[in-house]
Amino acid sequence: MIYLNIWNDIHPIVSKHGNDYMLNKLIDLNKSDDIGVMCAEEASMHDIRPFLLTDTMSKFNRLYMVQGGYDKNYYSFLDSFKNLKFEIWPYYFLYESVYHNNSANNKQQIDRLFLCMNYKPRIHRKKLLDRLAKFNLLDYNYYTWHQPKESKFYKPDLFDEDQYEWKYWKPKQVYLEGQTWDQYAPPIQMSKCVINLVTESFLHCPFITEKIWNSIISKKPFIILGNVGIHRHLETLGFKLPTQINYSFDSVADNDLRITMIVDEINRLSKKNLQELSESMQDVVEHNYMKAIDIVKTEKQSKHVYIHYKKIIDRAKDKANGI
Repeated sequence: MIYLNIWNDIHPIVSKHGNDYMLNKLIDLNKSDDIGVMCAEEASMHDIRPFLLTDTMSKFNRLYMVQGGYDKNYYSFLDSFKNLKFEIWPYYFLYESVYHNNSANNKQQIDRLFLCMNYKPRIHRKKLLDRLAKFNLLDYNYYTWHQPKESKFYKPDLFDEDQYEWKYWKPKQVYLEGQTWDQYAPPIQMSKCVINLVTESFLHCPFITEKIWNSIISKKPFIILGNVGIHRHLETLGFKLPTQINYSFDSVADNDLRITMIVDEINRLSKKNLQELSESMQDVVEHNYMKAIDIVKTEKQSKHVYIHYKKIIDRAKDKANGI
């Protein structure tokens, strides 16, 4: 089987030559070999929808695909393609966070309620920061707003990056300690805050990225603006939610209302003694850290996932086994 990685093999060709060129290349390759499209780094299907048409798929002999979402029901439309073998592997970013993130024992004096890191200007991130600004919650907390410019290193996907009329905050580039971006190594401010306020990449698909895993590996409680029910899903995996935080927003399907409820909860927590609040949740974050390490130690992957991601899996397991 020929394995093609979504980031390293497919995206560069599509960016340079377009979808049709990539499709024809895959069809030609599939005449002589089975193809594995390895997308554990992604969950949303918007990037590969052009490939997943009945007419297009009928030209392939046999395909294998892996995606990184945690709910297979999200991908149920793929069942109609009988020449496609599909599976999910939702732990790619956990393995990368365990290997790269060394901040678990970086103890610092707590001086802010939350850290909220944002790279691409997604519409839900705009709405969240704007509402935080309404209550002056950006003034006394850590956050980033990168507004990256298009370059040969960065191509905006323009998905969910709608225009937004700001009401309370004037957007500007905000970095921490001169850092522009480091995907797996949280800044020192992670250790100085009580909560990691996570704005996930997408709200429409069930996806857990390094943003959430970095919270857990850094031993921080989290509030996630992500897919509805994402906190409940983490509970089903064995992680705990601290009772000091009201997570009732997690089951609210309306994104705008969920954002409002998240900010209301942040505003409520901002009136607490930060050091006492942080200390009261230590048992939960220690449990969650060890649960994440245990997953890496014990999880068994399918044959194709292990073959393609062997280096990433093995190095994370080696580190976890030493903890």
